[in-house]
Amino acid sequence: RSGCAPPTDAQEVLAALDGEVDCLLDGGPTRLGRESTVVEIVSGRVEIRREGAIPQDDILRTVR
Repeated sequence: RSGCAPPTDAQEVLAALDGEVDCLLDGGPTRLGRESTVVEIVSGRVEIRREGAIPQDDILRTVR
């Protein structure tokens, strides 16, 4: 949520986005305490909402 500290693990994400998440990939707590990368799939298109621990290029290369 805007204005709040970014979540750094899956439980924090689920608590912050109560019921708004269709899928969550849990790779454990983020290393270095960096926030998660937020990805949204809209009409088959991958959209990066916030770049975090996983760079945008890595995500796009993986899903295409």
